[in-house]
Amino acid sequence: MKMSVIKFMLMFVILLGLGGAVYYGATAKADSYDLNNTKILLVFNGDHDKEAANLLASMQKYTPELVPLIVICVSDDKGKQFAEQHNIPYFALSTINESGEFMSREMNIMTRRKFEGILHVLGLQKNVLYIDTDIVLLADPFKYINFDYDLSVQSDECRAPYKHDYLCTGFMYIKSNFKTKSFFTEAIVKIENSNYKLADQCALNLLIGRDQLLKKSADPLRMNVTVLDVCKFPNGCRYFEGSDKKCRKRDAIIVHNNYLTGIDKKMQRFKEYGLLFTDSKNNIATSS
Repeated sequence: MKMSVIKFMLMFVILLGLGGAVYYGATAKADSYDLNNTKILLVFNGDHDKEAANLLASMQKYTPELVPLIVICVSDDKGKQFAEQHNIPYFALSTINESGEFMSREMNIMTRRKFEGILHVLGLQKNVLYIDTDIVLLADPFKYINFDYDLSVQSDECRAPYKHDYLCTGFMYIKSNFKTKSFFTEAIVKIENSNYKLADQCALNLLIGRDQLLKKSADPLRMNVTVLDVCKFPNGCRYFEGSDKKCRKRDAIIVHNNYLTGIDKKMQRFKEYGLLFTDSKNNIATSS
């Protein structure tokens, strides 16, 4: 059943109260799009700081103008240490020490935190570019995002014909408005009510499919969703495995190192493809 107008507005009022944590932001110069009201959000814990360091290094090399937009949702000591070491603004939510294999209950608890972090920043009236840490940036992604939509999301399918029924929560641009706040609130509820059998990506696809949100609507109360270009924003199978022959590596704006499990395996694959920008101590490599 679709959410009623009353429920939408109630969630809007509630969500205006989000964002109670202390927050220190940075502002970038606005270009053809408004970066003054945008944050690039990272959410991670545990050894994912290795991936985060590589993502940061890729941005310092290819998109240094976007680095001041980064904010980290801290869930453990490693995340806090990373933020302080690199002088990145952060906010702390409750500690989550859980980590686990893909689609495990422990991992799904952490994926809920992703949506909590997004809601926190949206509650500060900031738009969010959410980026998983197993991603590198090779150019400015904002130049390839259609800002007419409330949510722009990466495809996680491998090849054409794309049905857009399997979207990826690893790379998303989200406008701050009552529609997106209501959407991510409901997605969190879905994850929790499943006793963490659902991950963030499953919840997002479930809600988008249920309400047919990929069909653009003029209804101001309905969230509009679009899928990012599959070749400019490739996932692991499209970039590394070449599953879509129309996609050329030189066209990639980002590279998402998914369709592979294990942090060390992902770092090794980045290295093999010339996408490792840190050294063995997770410092920015001088010869990258």
